[in-house]
Amino acid sequence: MKFEVVASLDHELPCFTTAIRKDEKEISVGRKDGTVAVYKLEDATLSLSNILEAPSTGLPMPVMDIKYLPPSADNALGNIAICADASGFIRAWHTSSAQILHSVQSRSKEPAFTCMDVSETQIVASGYDHLLHVYDLETFKPQQTLGMTTAELGAMSEEGIISHTNRVFSCLFHPTERNIVLSGGWDRTVMVWDTRQQNPVSHLSGPYIAGDAMSFDASGDKLYTASYDPHTGLECWDFRNLTSAWRSSGDQETHLYSCKASNHGYVVCCGSQPNQTLVVEETNGKVIGRAPFEHALFDIKLLRDDSHFIVTGDQTLSLVSLSTTAATTSSAQ
Repeated sequence: MKFEVVASLDHELPCFTTAIRKDEKEISVGRKDGTVAVYKLEDATLSLSNILEAPSTGLPMPVMDIKYLPPSADNALGNIAICADASGFIRAWHTSSAQILHSVQSRSKEPAFTCMDVSETQIVASGYDHLLHVYDLETFKPQQTLGMTTAELGAMSEEGIISHTNRVFSCLFHPTERNIVLSGGWDRTVMVWDTRQQNPVSHLSGPYIAGDAMSFDASGDKLYTASYDPHTGLECWDFRNLTSAWRSSGDQETHLYSCKASNHGYVVCCGSQPNQTLVVEETNGKVIGRAPFEHALFDIKLLRDDSHFIVTGDQTLSLVSLSTTAATTSSAQ
């Protein structure tokens, strides 16, 4: 697998998350200072088109997750982006006009959001308080809270895993079963929830999730998790019975923050110590390509045809092309 950086921009601030508009002509990047940088992507060139800056609510907190809504009758260009930040706000931005269309603030005692996902009708977000907060996508009104607070867990006498016990860093709706959502974080547990129930319906153990580090294949039968712990690394799970199919920890030794499954037989992931992107064979976990970077990498997103990916991190935003050749190690800055 051959890598080539075709566009790269330096940032003074760390960038924690990236989203790609459906038509792949726009990219939004969440930054440490609470702003969102919006870039045009045209002819493999990135150019800044807007900065989204919310009204001040005190100390600026990072934007941790962004999801574009698909085009619709009310959103013809698909340029509405849902953003979640560490101050506990979720906002719907019109990226062209920099207008806030909707917003909601967490009512939790620990309101920081670190992750979010969006279905056709719902938003689910989580973070420091260990809970999953479900909102109506159209009205932004709270619908449900999944899980239990630390105090509630302490009062429980039953044994078994019924809620997260530490910060959550990844939320992910199932691609075909839209009431099913997954969450993972620092407690080395991936919970499987039905948004109509308070408690999880199942779970798996092992991955130390520290970013947007869960990804389904198109069918929803395979789940990939990327662990910050190099000993657990990238792992493939049979989602129907929650058993591990393979783990690629031995060959990469990177603290992983993010992964994405392609439609062409491989998974891309990124991390730090060492700072690199990896391409892994989906059937056996073999590393078939890697590219070192100067800075730590926090998020990776594939373009629709899987020929390119966007990777962001500490002062880094890069568009990287992929081509299938013999396994290779390339250098990227």
